[in-house]
Amino acid sequence: MTTLKEFRDDYYTLSGMASDVARKLGFAAIAIIWIFKIDASSNSYAIASELYCAGAAVILSLALDLLQYIFGAAIWGAFWRAKEKSGVKDDVTIEAPSCFNWPAIFCFWAKLLLMITAYGFLLAFLFKHVAIQ
Repeated sequence: MTTLKEFRDDYYTLSGMASDVARKLGFAAIAIIWIFKIDASSNSYAIASELYCAGAAVILSLALDLLQYIFGAAIWGAFWRAKEKSGVKDDVTIEAPSCFNWPAIFCFWAKLLLMITAYGFLLAFLFKHVAIQ
């Protein structure tokens, strides 16, 4: 039998890996978009209109990646500090509101959805504009 703690540990491991992979895919997507940039003039660059949405989705995904950790750190840091100031000792078991996790969970799933969307735009662009010989 598997314990609830083991399921939670699996969730933490897999969600951490998903975040790492999404971050790496984001940087790879930026590189792909950069490869297909258009030299608009001698001092500026442009990207194909089809890649604009992919780039925007990647940037939003990476921003949500950062916000996920900022929200988590701010909420749990404030909770810990409030409990510490009220005299709760480090080894005391306490309950925390489950809603404290909601902002980070929202950011987690939204960043993954945006990264998948970005790669949909990238694949559509590649299938349309890159010839296979």
